[in-house]
Amino acid sequence: MALAALAGLQPALKPGQSPKTVEARQLTVTSSQSQLAATGGGKVSLLVDVFPKAKMHVYAPEQKGGYIRIDLTLDKHPAITAAKPVFPNASDYYFAPLEETFKVYNAPFRIRQDVTVTHITKPLTVSGILRYQACDDLVCYRPDEVKLSWTIVPGRPKR
Repeated sequence: MALAALAGLQPALKPGQSPKTVEARQLTVTSSQSQLAATGGGKVSLLVDVFPKAKMHVYAPEQKGGYIRIDLTLDKHPAITAAKPVFPNASDYYFAPLEETFKVYNAPFRIRQDVTVTHITKPLTVSGILRYQACDDLVCYRPDEVKLSWTIVPGRPKR
């Protein structure tokens, strides 16, 4: 239900195929993929749509200093080669008590993780972890993580 309401705010975050939603403490996370099927040498984009809850933000990868930045890490799998995850541009967030500006995500955003399937003869599950620390305008909460997975089946993608 939260996904439907939030998806209306930013239609560009329409999930890909086989969406799975996880309600975390300060975020709602939906994983999906560009296609369900692939052949050896085929590419699949694994998608992670992140919806910060009201008044929450997470630090973007380009934030400097000792801040805990959001990060997507895939578990090693012998049948895939993963590129680096692609994050959108972050917003500037001015925190008056410290008189400092931070690079954050405080609105729905998408992380794209492209993978190349090296070989596939049966369905393969790719798993990973989204790590983050969410903050509001008063406090930063305990770092957290969300476990994610995607299933790719053998075959040609539908066009």
